[in-house]
Amino acid sequence: MAADITRYRARVPAPRVAIVKALAAMPDETVINGEVVALGSSGRPSFNELQNFGAGAATIVFYAFDVVVFNGRDVTVESLWAC
Repeated sequence: MAADITRYRARVPAPRVAIVKALAAMPDETVINGEVVALGSSGRPSFNELQNFGAGAATIVFYAFDVVVFNGRDVTVESLWAC
């Protein structure tokens, strides 16, 4: 699947393109589980700011929770320290 397509086969919305470009540096066949979050002016996550990005001063970030596959290798059974 192309990096600019979501798991639901939709185009990545414009505010998230920078995240896609940053993750493009990862090796091919890498799967990362995470979430795109908008941080409001207070620095706290704001779902409303994410929905209305562009109307405020939100910063868009990506929090990675898990690396499932790295460079084609399933790393779910690896210790955090083995990688």
